[in-house]
Amino acid sequence: MVHTRSGRDVPAPPPHKRPHCTKRLADFTPDQQGKPKRHRYRLSVKDFLEGEAGAPSSNSSEAGAVDDERQVVLNDCSVGISFPADTNDVSERLVCRILRRNITGRGVSRLIDKGADARLTVRVMGMRVPTLRCRDHGTSPQLGLLQLAIDDPTGACPGLNWEHTRFTSEAGTPIVLPQWPTSERQREVLEALIVGGAPIGKKSITTAFQKANHPALDTFLSHTCGGDLIDGQALFFVVNRPCPPKDVYEQYFDALLPCIRRLLEHDSSLATEELHYRFLPIHSVADHASFTRNFTIGFCELLYEFGSPINSKEASFHDMRPFDQAKGADEPWLLEFLCKRLPASVLVRTDPELMRFFIGGATKELEKRYKRGAEAAKEKIRLLLRVGVPLPAAPIATTRKSDPALKAANRERQEIKREYVCVLNEIPHDVMDTVNAALRPQRELAALLTDLLPLAPHNDGPHNDPVPSLLHFGPQEEAAIAWRIAALCFDTDTAHQTVSDIRLRPHSKFGHRVHEAMDHFVASAVFHASGNTEVVGGRHEEEGQVVHAPPLQCFAIRGQEGGQHRVLGLREVVHGARLDEATEHGLRGVVKGFNEHLGDADCELEWDGLGFIDDAGEFVSMADRFAVPVIEEDERERESESESDEDSSMDEDSDDDEDGDESMLD
Repeated sequence: MVHTRSGRDVPAPPPHKRPHCTKRLADFTPDQQGKPKRHRYRLSVKDFLEGEAGAPSSNSSEAGAVDDERQVVLNDCSVGISFPADTNDVSERLVCRILRRNITGRGVSRLIDKGADARLTVRVMGMRVPTLRCRDHGTSPQLGLLQLAIDDPTGACPGLNWEHTRFTSEAGTPIVLPQWPTSERQREVLEALIVGGAPIGKKSITTAFQKANHPALDTFLSHTCGGDLIDGQALFFVVNRPCPPKDVYEQYFDALLPCIRRLLEHDSSLATEELHYRFLPIHSVADHASFTRNFTIGFCELLYEFGSPINSKEASFHDMRPFDQAKGADEPWLLEFLCKRLPASVLVRTDPELMRFFIGGATKELEKRYKRGAEAAKEKIRLLLRVGVPLPAAPIATTRKSDPALKAANRERQEIKREYVCVLNEIPHDVMDTVNAALRPQRELAALLTDLLPLAPHNDGPHNDPVPSLLHFGPQEEAAIAWRIAALCFDTDTAHQTVSDIRLRPHSKFGHRVHEAMDHFVASAVFHASGNTEVVGGRHEEEGQVVHAPPLQCFAIRGQEGGQHRVLGLREVVHGARLDEATEHGLRGVVKGFNEHLGDADCELEWDGLGFIDDAGEFVSMADRFAVPVIEEDERERESESESDEDSSMDEDSDDDEDGDESMLD
């Protein structure tokens, strides 16, 4: 038996020593089967984290930390830490305290002053990092102190380094370490290690990024100049499809997005970095059904923001652009992003037969009883309809009445029309949600001022009256005044951007009418209404009587000469646009959703006669605003097409030259 510094008696190590053996960390008791463990530099992770041999201490002070000198290792069976042969005791103590997360930045500096090596690297024995050629066997990873100090904030990385992907889900042994008490404590420790000489390498930055640890990543990048220490293909980490546990799946990907932004802010060229010739980061999310909607769209938005092409010639991979990849993706998230960001000229030229392709896919998925795949295919159709992709034309009738192709085409067209009815019935709810979001800042500020105005001191007595009194208002007067004051602070550009975020592009006739109607309603509600009560309408009490008022009637139809103008609200104008769209495409089943007893008579209108009544009571036409704008071709698209034409002409010229050379030889 050997008496350790912690006062425990443990079995003496066997006399046999391997040549070139790494320095052992400690001796310990046999395992549960009574067999002594062969690797004497390992200890049990259970004892390390829970038992008497190494439970994390809640006392983070440096004085009197005797228990911290106990010799412990990681993992009860297969994983341990191997130190270099010349490692001193202070360095071992620093490693153990970092793993226990019970040291401060000042404590790290003190141990380094005592001789601890901040540049120390240890080998994790038992954990294998799979290689590309052989995923079942690999090498034991070497980790520096910075990597050991990086937390796993979401609990999605079951190891000291991240290798848990679809290719390596069974590789390595999960090791769950304690968390730092706060992210600030982690930052202090990392800063102390860096000041003490710990090198910031690509592995440290990559580990912080793949663990979605934004504080650690920000600490490393703040000490890094340029992009030399960043892996140029860091964003292709998502190609391997990270597979965090299900209970923290969405949490991990939500935490990964800020880390991606931080990398791109440090080095924007990562968004256009190439892998395998023309493979860009945006291509890596095309066929990954495992990603969440928030991550897929957020990742693509970040790439687009930092210069990644999405439809130009440079964005193609094996003659396949992201839009082409979105056709075969299992989930519609990539197509949803592209439908929002692609130029209108590209979407208008989109082949309507693409919707028939999706309908065919949905039918096949239903035949396989795979409802999720069928619903994803139908969602892609609804996305294309929302951005103005025209419906497929009616098939040309043949002489054969029972032509299978004709029947299939008619059936597919009817399915697409049913999906368009679903889109038209969703639009009123989307419009109300969007308008309410645009008016939210106005309403919140007006409500706050309504409560504060009666409390404002005011001197309404004689000039020499030293005692001010509170403001007094009549019925609803303070709300009207607060609404007008809040309108002075209203951000019109932000409200317009909120309206533009609705999932309905404005370049089609239907989409343009809805967008213009929402913009006019928001502006009228803020700058011309007397308060929120007038905007929302409904039943309210005025002077002791119940009044039924409709929502804000900010539109008008020009009356006959000397006649009365007919006023309308946003609901009537939007439903009028829906009725026109249903009539044009022969759709049935469009639900009005309000004033059902009036039918559609109150929503039928001529767009050339639509306008509003100004403050002077005069009719102002809005016909020019509701006219469909001409879609201009995007400059990048024009350049891409011109380059393609040049390439094709050069190919033709080269073919002609070859023919000429052959004729000369003949």
